[in-house]
Amino acid sequence: MPSLTQVRPYYARQAETLLNAWICGDAGALKTQLNRTANFFWPAGGGIEGYLAELLQLVAQGMRKCPDLYAPAALNPPLGIYLDVLQCLSAI
Repeated sequence: MPSLTQVRPYYARQAETLLNAWICGDAGALKTQLNRTANFFWPAGGGIEGYLAELLQLVAQGMRKCPDLYAPAALNPPLGIYLDVLQCLSAI
């Protein structure tokens, strides 16, 4: 009997991994995952999957540039946007 579970795309799994590392406050794991995601190679011409993987990559690159990933939103407004995008990507 075929499996009814669908394999989640890379970007969804990786977005969830990034969110979990951030939520847990594990700065080391978060940095490792941000580097992994920011440097991930996605083949050109991937359609919507490629676009969403590229979006994830851009979010990771932006987060790596944030001076403090745990600063209040008032001090680091882009972080809130990055986290919202990660939440949307991880829900797929």
